[in-house]
Amino acid sequence: RQKLATYYSTRFGVTADPDQNMLVSAGSKIIVYMSILATIDPGDEVIIQEPYWLSYPEQIRLCRGVVKVVPYWAKGPEFERYFTPRTKLVILNNPNNPAGSIYPLEYLGTIYRRCLDNDAHLLVDEAYSDFCLNEEFKSVGLLDPTFRNIVVVNSLSKCMGMSGWRIGFMIAH
Repeated sequence: RQKLATYYSTRFGVTADPDQNMLVSAGSKIIVYMSILATIDPGDEVIIQEPYWLSYPEQIRLCRGVVKVVPYWAKGPEFERYFTPRTKLVILNNPNNPAGSIYPLEYLGTIYRRCLDNDAHLLVDEAYSDFCLNEEFKSVGLLDPTFRNIVVVNSLSKCMGMSGWRIGFMIAH
């Protein structure tokens, strides 16, 4: 956890307490699933934006949540209209797999503020963060140093090319 906290601080400018904010697990997939379980009740809505990682909808359904899909073209106000009083979680994949697009920090901030207004959480799967060849990528962890309603998920399996090792981690409150 200490090494990961140092890495995220050095690489992305996100400061996390390894004892209070970090969890390491057998891959990031289980962390996404546990985060869904921890943040929603049966019937709560979880927003995902196209294109999305294929496991998100099934994990949401396994947790008895309702999947709300936002089309890939929806930005800003178009995205925000998908929120309802039942929205408890937004899951984004940044950088996006399979599209390769990157959510700008300002856009993530807009979604994050909407999550706070709804008492919802924003989970950002940053498993492809190290594949960005320029400085466009900014971690959602920069939005709030206390990680209030923010869950950052990442994976050594992807970023460090250790797919067989199944090492994932999260940074959260």
